[in-house]
Parts: sequence; structure tokens; C-alpha cells
Amino acid sequence: LERFAKKHKEKIEMTLLKKIRRPIYYGLVFLWLKVILVKLNLGVFFENIIAKSTAFIFLVIFFYILYNATDIFFKVWAMTWVKKTESTLDDELVPLLRKFFKFMVIIIAIIIILSNWGVNVSGIVAGLGIAGIAIGLALKDSLANIFGGISLIFDQAFKVGDVIKLPNGDTGEVIDI
Repeated sequence: LERFAKKHKEKIEMTLLKKIRRPIYYGLVFLWLKVILVKLNLGVFFENIIAKSTAFIFLVIFFYILYNATDIFFKVWAMTWVKKTESTLDDELVPLLRKFFKFMVIIIAIIIILSNWGVNVSGIVAGLGIAGIAIGLALKDSLANIFGGISLIFDQAFKVGDVIKLPNGDTGEVIDI
């Protein structure tokens, strides 16, 4: 993989390879360990423990790689693309999307790992949906401000660095949207 990345000289591949080298190494070590323990015929009980442990380790490694791939994708490729465009809209949306997708990878990882352990996740997912509705209703005003900020980003009414004067005479500088 390193030879391929060096040949193509893409920054995103080299950065990703640096991040995933160690997890892949540990994954191969655990795979080797699993093969050895299975060959020892320790019994059904231990084979179940070995199978669950190995599946857990591989899921953690997979989601670690996916999390880092998402982060690197947004850091390297998306930000490179953002710098090429003249619009400031994407300058503010890409970091927001980066945080959202990283958060989603973590939530999906937790649900899949719990499911692998035998936990009934349908109740958890339903609970997350209900909690989302409850939090949404409780934070209605805050969420309105967030969507107002997104609207400001799309409308490009204000930019970072603009000075705004309020009707009561107060002025302030836009630091972040």
C-alpha cells in the first residue's frame, strides 16, 4: 500500500496509511493469536470467548480506521477542494460536515459493537430517536439559532470579520458563524 501511495504521491493516501499501519498490525497479531487458540481445541466455551473477543477487536480496528479515514478525507481532500473555490460557503460547511460524520461513525460503532455483544440495540436505537425528539423540543430555541446560523452561511449575509451594528446601537464583530 505504501508503494502504491508513494507512486501516486497523493497526500491523503500517505496520511491514511500512517494512521492505519499500527491498527492493521495489531489486527493481524490478533488474527494469528485466534488461529493458534482455535487450533488448541480449548472447548466450546473458550472458542465462543475467542470469537467474540476477536470480532470486538476487529470492529474496533475497523471503526478506528473509518473514523480516521473520515477525518483525513475532510482535512486533506475536502479542505484542498475548499481552497480552490472562491465561495466562503464551503469554508464553513466542510468543518461542520466533518464533525457530523465523525460523530455518526462513533454512534454507529457503538451500536454495532453492542449488537455484537448480544445487546438488543433496537430499544437503544428507538430510545435515541425518542431522546432526540425530547432534546429537540427542549433545545428548540438553541436549534433555531443553529439553523439560523446555517441559513446565514447559505445566504452569506454576514462573513467572519464583518462589523454589525444592532438597532440599540451596540456593535460587534463576527468571529464565527
